[in-house]
Amino acid sequence: MITTVAEARDPYVKFTTAYFDAEVSPALAEQHRGTVGSFEYSNLGYAVLTRLLEVVTGRDWWSLASDEVFTPLGITGVSIHPAPERVPVLRTWTGGVRQQWTDTGPFIGAGGICGTFEALEQYGTAIAAQSRGVRPFGWMDDPTLWWHNGHNRDHGAFIGVSHDGVRSVTAHTLGYNAGRADQIAATLERHYPQA
Repeated sequence: MITTVAEARDPYVKFTTAYFDAEVSPALAEQHRGTVGSFEYSNLGYAVLTRLLEVVTGRDWWSLASDEVFTPLGITGVSIHPAPERVPVLRTWTGGVRQQWTDTGPFIGAGGICGTFEALEQYGTAIAAQSRGVRPFGWMDDPTLWWHNGHNRDHGAFIGVSHDGVRSVTAHTLGYNAGRADQIAATLERHYPQA
């Protein structure tokens, strides 16, 4: 996915819908590296699902996500185009502004939503409550939590819900490398297992 320095700075910017349809979709069969039915997490899978939903329904992904997921769950604090004053400005060690990654095309379904901490918790607990005792589709499982995470440049989020759906662990980081939100959540889970 990353072949140049520019792509390392913003790995998703080139993946517009037109580029995805012309360059990625025709080569999907070559991307499979396992046995059919085996599991390997990849943002490409979410991008393929995003594009498939758009093609089948004739609607853009954000409209689908809003109408079919967030509105029925009563979650309002999410957007793909947050107001500029809601987006933190991160700086380099020399004071320059760190540009955030551009979520374009189908990869918007893998990491293009910006939201409040409260919206993240509402989403996690609502999804877990839909089928108590059943792992939410697409989530990971560990001995005590079903969880999902998301990381973008310099920030990340983690939401975990206990198997009985009564407890959640949520972490958000800003200005850290990928994986830091997961580390914080693991620490919280370890130190406050019954909180």
